[in-house]
Amino acid sequence: MSIFFLIYRSMTDQHGIYKSMKTNNPAKKAKSSPARTEFLSNTRSEDMGILDHLQKIFEISQKYGIEKCLFKGKKHLDYITGKLGISPVQAVLFSHFLERSEDSRIEISKIAEAVKCSKVRIIKYMNECEELEKKKLIRCSRGDFVSYRIPREVRESLRKFNEFKPENKTNLSISKFFVFLEQIFDERSNNELTHDNMAMELFDLIDQNMHLEFCRKIKSYNIEAADQLLLLCFCHLFGNNNDDNISSYDFKFMYEDKSIFRYIEKNLVNGRHTLIGEEFIEYTNDNGFVNSDSWKMTEKTKNELLFELEIRQNKNFRKNLILHEKIKLKKMFYNDGEGKAVQKLMSLLQEENYRKIIDRLDGKGMRKGFACLFSGGPGTGKTETVYQIARETKRSIMMVDISQTKSSLDDSIDFFKTSKILEKTSVFPAVVSCPICVKKLKAVKSGRFRCSECKTILAIDESGKVLLG
Repeated sequence: MSIFFLIYRSMTDQHGIYKSMKTNNPAKKAKSSPARTEFLSNTRSEDMGILDHLQKIFEISQKYGIEKCLFKGKKHLDYITGKLGISPVQAVLFSHFLERSEDSRIEISKIAEAVKCSKVRIIKYMNECEELEKKKLIRCSRGDFVSYRIPREVRESLRKFNEFKPENKTNLSISKFFVFLEQIFDERSNNELTHDNMAMELFDLIDQNMHLEFCRKIKSYNIEAADQLLLLCFCHLFGNNNDDNISSYDFKFMYEDKSIFRYIEKNLVNGRHTLIGEEFIEYTNDNGFVNSDSWKMTEKTKNELLFELEIRQNKNFRKNLILHEKIKLKKMFYNDGEGKAVQKLMSLLQEENYRKIIDRLDGKGMRKGFACLFSGGPGTGKTETVYQIARETKRSIMMVDISQTKSSLDDSIDFFKTSKILEKTSVFPAVVSCPICVKKLKAVKSGRFRCSECKTILAIDESGKVLLG
């Protein structure tokens, strides 16, 4: 028995050495396995990070397919499911999305091919993709065809923190709040959010930042949720883009149902929309006449909702603003005609009388407001009269030196007519064409943006010229 045991052991040892020699052949190993796989195979599980496990899942599923990967890659899948709170199938799909993360338009058919799954069978896993989308790990664009992308913040979080930490959206500053507001509307514009998901994210953002006066005011308005969403869009367009000439094209992206959009557009054009009736928005005007095809936020709404932003925006020209309460009382002397004219003007500018004038102008489709020209020689009291009228009617004064802007009387008159006292000459807003799909796009400022039709990244310079990337 002992002789048999020695012979058997000798044979098994030789066989074991033979097997070891075969598997440790460096030339054959280098030929059959890439360096990354060799590195991970020699790395202990406890030393592997989240990206290492995702890489291993990708390789196993690419070699054996999605079904077999659920068994062969179990230890890696267990790690990912625990870290990200997703299912094993979602982990496999996510690894393939991440492998293609530099592509902003990932097609599900390419992933189906990589995991050895038919295009018909991959439909079975579309619900899993939707769950990844809800977790904010991927974004889905539902335009003419469905495509996906991995957000930059997901990649950065996995790299820095070895897990996904969604950006904190609570207790934001007003400027950061408007950054997230723009991000949500951009994702809806790119068809990465449904209308309902957009609404949910916007209202969640408001609820998480009730320390801001903006959020408290929005919540206090007694208007329907749909009207709140449109008002938020107007706030975004003005607050982020300084757009005070908003057409229906600018908010069309919000609505999936064309009939709902047309109904809203019709009510806005006819002046029957709640936001117009409640004086949140108003028509723009063109040379003194109402333009019923475009709208802007009323000054009242801007003052109520955006004063937190206005503090930041007004710093540059506040030095030219003379506050009425700081104007000293001075006794002025006029002849009978001048005295009556000044008193009449003061009366017209009293709030109650001024409101009646505005309503009459508005009813006739004219520009709401009027201008007065004071003429006379040097030292006759023109400027001081303006100061005293401003003090009496509680109106602050914005000083504009025409001599620094225009050289002649005709130029100065034209300067006031075109209302460009506080504006810089600009080509924006401008309608431009995508050089790829020729879709008409509205640009309100220079910078980089994505075509809503073909998803191409475009750049537009200060002159309005459109370039790729």
